[in-house]
Amino acid sequence: MRTLFLALAVLLLLGNLTGCASYGDGPGDEEIGREADGGGDPGADLLDGGADRAADMAGDAGNPDCPVYVAALADCPYQLFISTTDPSACMQFRCLAQRCKSNSDCPLGGALETGPVCAAGNCVFCVNDSQCAADMICRAGRCITPKTDDCTPAGSCSQSGCSMVEPSEVPCPVCVCDSMFQHECTTDTDCLVISHYPYRRCLYGRCGDCLSDDDCQWGQCLPPGLCNLMEPNPEVLYGTWLLGIAAGMDHFSYFRFEPDGTLRRGRYEIGGSFSDDIPALPCWPRGEIHSPLLGSWEPEITNSGFLFIRMSLNISCDSGEGWTARFGVELTDDDSQAWFRNVDGDYDMQAIRMPSDRCSDDFSVCELPDIY
Repeated sequence: MRTLFLALAVLLLLGNLTGCASYGDGPGDEEIGREADGGGDPGADLLDGGADRAADMAGDAGNPDCPVYVAALADCPYQLFISTTDPSACMQFRCLAQRCKSNSDCPLGGALETGPVCAAGNCVFCVNDSQCAADMICRAGRCITPKTDDCTPAGSCSQSGCSMVEPSEVPCPVCVCDSMFQHECTTDTDCLVISHYPYRRCLYGRCGDCLSDDDCQWGQCLPPGLCNLMEPNPEVLYGTWLLGIAAGMDHFSYFRFEPDGTLRRGRYEIGGSFSDDIPALPCWPRGEIHSPLLGSWEPEITNSGFLFIRMSLNISCDSGEGWTARFGVELTDDDSQAWFRNVDGDYDMQAIRMPSDRCSDDFSVCELPDIY
């Protein structure tokens, strides 16, 4: 089945595809492994989530030229790190050989301070706001100063069963409806008092089941904090994709699946055979739609054990989460392409993995697609 699918996909979608993003270039495993630490203390200083260090050097502290987006650009299970010898150093990420299952899977480094806490498969510095300085919050595994001046309007989020959350390293408000991940929090305690579901953890401002596999009686800790098993793991979607339909014209748009459950849709100036018109939005606000559109993505639990996800994009004219759809995801053997099979609708979408540098860091502008 997968071989037949791959053959069809290659005939339809030829292009130069890449894996891990260059944004995460950092030291190799041999430079950052546990032995390189020289016997550093893995105890109290690290078990607090690295909050002290993250609060002091969150990327925008001490060096205004540091990028705002770091973990959002990861297209792999990642570990955050920062130099301990350079006061102007910026937070970066590197790809892990495989997702972490517990804190013991997060390598340490001597000249680098590395994320020692395993959170939904990634090695990070913090997991909730209580581990950051008073004027900072924990998002994507690091303490950041909230900057929301350029946020795209999300709508009123006034529909029943909807609530606003603020994920990502630029914590713009996102409306989430009918999801277990729609409850805001700053500490685990905020989640324990919710009566309708036995939440245990607060991860990046949202209540969930787990921080790592150690919290799960069964399954893995899937992003953004759900104990379950899926094949493949949802982490295969991290990064930038073109989603769309080739039907005479090439109807494709850019989407970024971020490890914390944030979904972005970028835009490009149409040209050649390409039309930037995916998906069909439920309403159209007055004036131009500002880019990027923001929303969320999360695993959709089924009895099959295969990868199903739910995607949404907020629109200012919609009082709920805007466009939403559920898909079963079938990847090629090399994970470079996929079919998104619509669970509730009439059309499926082709998906092509793209290099992260095809779009700006904030995902507001992308290049004209070049896949043939």
